[in-house]
Amino acid sequence: MTASDIPCPACDEPVPPGAPACPACGIRLVGQDAARLWEVNQQIAVLSREAESLLASMRVPAPVPHVPAHPVPGMPGGAAHPGAWQPTAYPVAPQAYPVAPHRSAGQQLLLGFGALLLLSAVSVFALVAWSLIGIAGQAFILTCVTVGAAVSSRAASTHRLPAAAHTAAVIAVGVSALMALGAWSLGLAGADQLTFTAFVAVAGPVLALVWLGYDALSARVWSVTGATSVYLPSAVLALGAAGAAAVDAAAPGDVLRGVGLLAVAGALVTLAAVVRRVLDARRGRLPSVTGLVLALVVAAGAVLLLLATTYDLDRGLVDRYGAALALLVLGGVLLTVPVRVLTGTSVPVGSAPAAPAPATAPGRVTAASASRLAGAALGVLAAGSVLLDVPDLGWAALSVVSSVVLVVLALRSAPTVLVWSAGLLAPGAAAVVVSTVEGGARTLADLLRGDVVEPWVPVALEIALPALWAAACAVHLVRALSASRPVTGAAPAEPTAAAAGVVLGGNVAQLLGVVHGTWEWTVPIGLAWTVAALVLARAASVRSAPDRQPDRQSDRQPDRQSDRQPDRQPARPPVWQPVHAAALLAAGYVLVPLLQLLVEGVDGRVQAAGWWVVAAAAAWYASAPGRLEAGYVAAALVSVGNGLLVQELGGGQVELYTLPAAAAFAALGVAQHRAARAAYPDTHPSTMLTSAPALTLAVVPSLLVAVTGDDVLRLLLVVLAGMALLVLGVARALRAPVLLGSLTLGIVALVQGSPFLAYVPAWVLLASAGAALLTIGVLWESAVARGRQLGRWVHGLH
Repeated sequence: MTASDIPCPACDEPVPPGAPACPACGIRLVGQDAARLWEVNQQIAVLSREAESLLASMRVPAPVPHVPAHPVPGMPGGAAHPGAWQPTAYPVAPQAYPVAPHRSAGQQLLLGFGALLLLSAVSVFALVAWSLIGIAGQAFILTCVTVGAAVSSRAASTHRLPAAAHTAAVIAVGVSALMALGAWSLGLAGADQLTFTAFVAVAGPVLALVWLGYDALSARVWSVTGATSVYLPSAVLALGAAGAAAVDAAAPGDVLRGVGLLAVAGALVTLAAVVRRVLDARRGRLPSVTGLVLALVVAAGAVLLLLATTYDLDRGLVDRYGAALALLVLGGVLLTVPVRVLTGTSVPVGSAPAAPAPATAPGRVTAASASRLAGAALGVLAAGSVLLDVPDLGWAALSVVSSVVLVVLALRSAPTVLVWSAGLLAPGAAAVVVSTVEGGARTLADLLRGDVVEPWVPVALEIALPALWAAACAVHLVRALSASRPVTGAAPAEPTAAAAGVVLGGNVAQLLGVVHGTWEWTVPIGLAWTVAALVLARAASVRSAPDRQPDRQSDRQPDRQSDRQPDRQPARPPVWQPVHAAALLAAGYVLVPLLQLLVEGVDGRVQAAGWWVVAAAAAWYASAPGRLEAGYVAAALVSVGNGLLVQELGGGQVELYTLPAAAAFAALGVAQHRAARAAYPDTHPSTMLTSAPALTLAVVPSLLVAVTGDDVLRLLLVVLAGMALLVLGVARALRAPVLLGSLTLGIVALVQGSPFLAYVPAWVLLASAGAALLTIGVLWESAVARGRQLGRWVHGLH
């Protein structure tokens, strides 16, 4: 090994400088890992040298520091006597209780399984050896085991063995319970004459007293350790089980049983509060928590029993209303009594006031809020049982009164809570009336039971209830729209809810009319509703256009002469936008009257008139700025009406019906064109939306009659009209005339020329098809380019 060689980090063999790997072991010595390993080895060498230096320094004795003399008791004059120097000890905080030895998991496991096996052995011994040693001997042995376990628990607590103490206490409690069960099963002292629940009611307090005695035997030792024995929680459980069993053993009705269980729950809460007040904080925590949890379980069982009673429609009204009253009282207690009183955690008298509670995050559920929610839910459920027996006439009166109150609140300032309450009560009561009347019942209870009872509310009143609610919402809507700004905290509220009420109430009333009325009344009303909705939608669209359109003045350059700009007025709330959406939803009801016309088999001219009325309303809505797309809907409605009319007339003088309608649509198209140009001066509205409905209504019906009939004059006029439309569209760059003229001439050519193909020989057709394919193949690139050019030209038309 030369002076320049370095040892290998793995095998300590010499490695020449620059070698990529160790020649002995072959380990790689290049790369980031090798460089990092070298740095780590260097750091280890530096730290090793520092450690050796520290060890050498520590082997030298340290000099003794000078300690001031301290007085020695008993010497005259308080003479000082030098003492040996001692290092200052670390201060140790005083502890209220001695530190208990650490309980390992293995120790807990061994003790737990030992207690389990011992209890199992005791139970087996009680079952097998009972007849061998007699009742007296068995009772003596079990008593000795119980007392021995209690004494062992006290001794273990005295010697600071809490795990063993708890295990012995559990054995004492378990053996005591087994002794009580054995006494009942063998009939000692006439115990077999009692039912199990009655025996639990008697044995529970006895066991509680025994366990309290065991706790008193070792209470002083437990208080020194600061722990709580199992005796106190077991006593609380025994008392709670005894109370619930006593209520059940009394065998009252379900209502009294539920009330009794609630009383037991209240007694357990009181017991938990007493335990928390009497005992110290550490010893009283577990028994009080046990009492509260047991009280919650008992109260939940009582509530379920009362709910099952109050909603059992086969029971009498006394039982149902009694259970509802109990639930209502419990809900009132939860709403009014503070939760710290309910849980027994109120501040004792004379104690210092507690620090203010930290603010909780919004939406977080606390104990107080949970108690109030539970109380409100119980109140609603209790009231719901009574509401099941309210007749339909009472619900109808409630709906009418609520609608009238809603109108009154709309005419004067009122809190929003009252407005919403009346606005929800009216439709809710109306829904109950509709359910009962349509189900052939008088009350909701009759409806749920399936009893058929003649309703008291007539059909006319049933239909009028949602209509009256819609009218009240309409008053609110008008008030909201007429106000420049909504008044905060006063009616009318947000117009969205009012508009939704108008739509929902109006549609429901009309559907009920369709179910019970004739089409001669319901169809005109439905069409009038649709037309009014579309007219309102157009007005709302026009009013809400400034809220949707960007400010065009912002694109202009500011005035250079003055940097000051006028103050902008605050923007108005977009009250018209929800009205526009609600009006469109209301217009969707048009499907019902149109389907009625088809189903009833009404005359085709009447059906066509209905479709045209809706088309005219849709065209009027399309004339609003920014709503030109609705013209397609109007054109589709016109086409359907034309088809129905042609089918009814059988190809007669259809122009007598189509030309006047086409003139009306032309007038609407002109209005639409002017409105669009006024809104957007720099753009040209599409003729597909302004002219297509009128041109389609004027040409298409005549075209269909001409190509299917023998009238040459009509066919000639249709061809001339198509040529005129095509020329006009090409000359003025109008899309609708070009497309409609091309379609007209193409259909005429196809229909008129296709019958003569039968007279052409087959070889001519084959040769023509082959020549056409060859021509397309040769001129493919130019044809595609011309097709794209034609598409761009058509797309650029107005």
